[in-house]
Amino acid sequence: MKRLILHLLVLSVLCLLPKQSCHAQDAKGNVVVTGTVMDKTDNEAVPYATVSVSFIEDGKEQLYGQVCDGRGLFRISIPYKETYYIDVSYVGKKFEKRTIHPEKGEKVINLTDIFLQDDESTNLDELKVVHKRALIKMDIDRMSYAMNEDAEAKKKNLFEMLKKVPLVTVDGKGNIQVKGSGSYKILLNGKPSPIADQDPKMILKSIPASTVKKVEVITEPGVKYDSEGVDAVINIVTDQTTGDGIMGNVSLDFGLPLSLSSSLYLAMKKGKFGMNLVFSGNAGSQGTSYTVSDYKNFVADTRLHQDYESKNKYLGGFGNILLSYEIDTLNLITLSSSFSPYYFKNNSNSKIDDYKQDILLSSKLNKNKSANVMGSVNTSLDYQHSTKREGELLTASYRLNYTPNNSDDKQIRIGELPDGKDYKTWGKSDAYMQEHTMQLDYVLPLQDKHQIESGLKYIYRLSHSDPVYKEFDYGINDWKPIDNGTNPLNNTLFKQYYQIFTVYSAYTYKLKSFSAKAGLRAEWGRSKVEYEKVDSANFRKNHFDWIPEVRLSFRPGMSQQLTLSYGFRVRRPSIGQLNPYVTVLSPYLTTEGNPDLNPTKVHSITLNYSLFTSKVQLYLTPSFTFSNNAIESYYKVDDQNSNMQHYKYDNIGKTRSYAINAYLSWSPWSWLRYFLGGNVNYSVYNSSLVEDKVKSVNAYLYSGLYFNLPKDWSFEINGGFYSPGKGLQTEGKVTYWDNYMVSKSFNDDLWSIDFSVQSPFTKYRKSRTTTTTSISEKIQEQRYLARTFSIGITFNFGHLDSVVKRTERSINNDDLSGGDGGGKPVK
Repeated sequence: MKRLILHLLVLSVLCLLPKQSCHAQDAKGNVVVTGTVMDKTDNEAVPYATVSVSFIEDGKEQLYGQVCDGRGLFRISIPYKETYYIDVSYVGKKFEKRTIHPEKGEKVINLTDIFLQDDESTNLDELKVVHKRALIKMDIDRMSYAMNEDAEAKKKNLFEMLKKVPLVTVDGKGNIQVKGSGSYKILLNGKPSPIADQDPKMILKSIPASTVKKVEVITEPGVKYDSEGVDAVINIVTDQTTGDGIMGNVSLDFGLPLSLSSSLYLAMKKGKFGMNLVFSGNAGSQGTSYTVSDYKNFVADTRLHQDYESKNKYLGGFGNILLSYEIDTLNLITLSSSFSPYYFKNNSNSKIDDYKQDILLSSKLNKNKSANVMGSVNTSLDYQHSTKREGELLTASYRLNYTPNNSDDKQIRIGELPDGKDYKTWGKSDAYMQEHTMQLDYVLPLQDKHQIESGLKYIYRLSHSDPVYKEFDYGINDWKPIDNGTNPLNNTLFKQYYQIFTVYSAYTYKLKSFSAKAGLRAEWGRSKVEYEKVDSANFRKNHFDWIPEVRLSFRPGMSQQLTLSYGFRVRRPSIGQLNPYVTVLSPYLTTEGNPDLNPTKVHSITLNYSLFTSKVQLYLTPSFTFSNNAIESYYKVDDQNSNMQHYKYDNIGKTRSYAINAYLSWSPWSWLRYFLGGNVNYSVYNSSLVEDKVKSVNAYLYSGLYFNLPKDWSFEINGGFYSPGKGLQTEGKVTYWDNYMVSKSFNDDLWSIDFSVQSPFTKYRKSRTTTTTSISEKIQEQRYLARTFSIGITFNFGHLDSVVKRTERSINNDDLSGGDGGGKPVK
């Protein structure tokens, strides 16, 4: 190794020597040539490139050279000549030699367009590079991890490599989080992918990391994304080199409690045609969970105690086919179709004890069996047109999505009828959501410093639900519709029509170490909800919002970035929150929505500091978030009956949140990586419900170690805790988790095996929530299985010189939020 380094140093010195004579960098002259060497692919400075300036004197070539500094800057002093020849060299890059002619008397020649391009023809088989480019790149609104620059990506799948991406964490169960939050969206080449809606672990395990160019983490989605969107976006950008072939892999996972998962990935390319196939299936049980709740009414001096036991089973699958046709180098068409059926079955038993002044009045046993058939069918067509101007892109997209959500629920209340017979009920619902989306996006770069992106989007949704609620009639020995008026919504057809019109535009300016971005998004939508038999529950709702975006970014060094941003998000109420119909849940409690709810408008100011070196990755984000019209759910005591409470919604909250989000990754050696991350949030709630302000602190902390061991072994350990803090009327309990995994690859990574265990020292986890009002208190504790085991096997086959091309931008609907009502999308 020492001899190799010595040879490289000697070679570098020889490259600076002229053919006939050599001049030092600081040789006296009356002309200075200066500039910055840039990478044309990402417009980033290239540190330590070699720049040479030559000219002809007395029939002989004279050459002056210099190695750039860490910011790609060079400054070479030379004698005045009428013609100079400029050349730049860097490993793996190429530069087209230039000729310049200075004007007479010109003292400084500032070269502003010194760009290097990737040299695919460079053969480095006999050269070991001791200094490689950084894997991490920061932009004004995102962080990128260069997967194709990581040697491990050639041997691992995308799921395993995702663990190395800063700000992204993966626990032993395959749960993915970004900055400690599960509110994220997975995109594939800027296009929404159904993998996020099903089992990301199995789908990502089926994709070889060698087919991925980079993974982008967009921590603060801007105006391009729907205002009701998620907190972060993971964009997986596949490699788009040229060449034909076929490749893929097969994986199988087995776990306890009983679970079985499998997947198949296949990629093929021939000329201008390409195809990707992904199939996966999973089945198993989530184990048994136990819930104990106590509801006390201090005025009535009553208490309801419930013990609840639940067992779940599931069966699901996912399939996706992508067809691509590259018309020419500037035009690309892709057609994608996917399906994802899912069956979920639940069996539960519960016991409810009713007390009055600590005297047991009654004890009831209930049995419940439910089944849900869910999933989605998704078809999209995209056309992408690029121009000879680098970065200019026009994308037109259409997507059709059909999401069924059918349920079947049977409940038995043992011995509840006057004659001692069981009271049986049966609820059934045929529901679906149908969605059509059309979108047009355009990106226009103006020179090297400016970029404009804009787009149009239209969404039409129809949600449909036809519920039937029946009871068993022993007289006719058959089921009949319940017609006692307790909840007529259970027996009426439900429809929701929703239209959204969107236009957005954003402008980005870049100047060396400074960047600025500003954008504006306008959204107009209208919703109509109809119940066929209950006119009093029908309502309409329109909305219009302006969503601004402002970001400023500064780079004090090559590995550091400081970003200040202002963001604005809208959180619109769900159907259940808007529905004015009053539902009686018990003799002591009702629930109702509020059709006059306004969207919650959330403002945020964020300061991001990032430091990324070969060994240390640091991400620190203090932020301030506030809202003056937050939607709050609360319990209100009835004015006429102090024993009765109503669960309602209203825009009564004023919130102020001060948070710090941090992430640190340290790799002291190539075989070890340690990471630590988390967030602390201090919130102040001010509401008309309470006399004093409610102050709360919630925190999330996670940490882990990754070991790359000899002979292709690896070991990882990670864990953390979450403290939920307080709400207006609620308070939660701290929960913990820990995971361990061992992996081994064989036959030059042809196949691999991994074993993981979650919470090996704790069989059950407990969560606790306390809800307190002026007349009542509810304490609910849940106990669920924490200890799980799994073993997985992956087999790789084939070879592909390129991956199937996809359009860089496409439809991304991320505005749907949780709520009640028929035809909800499946997450």
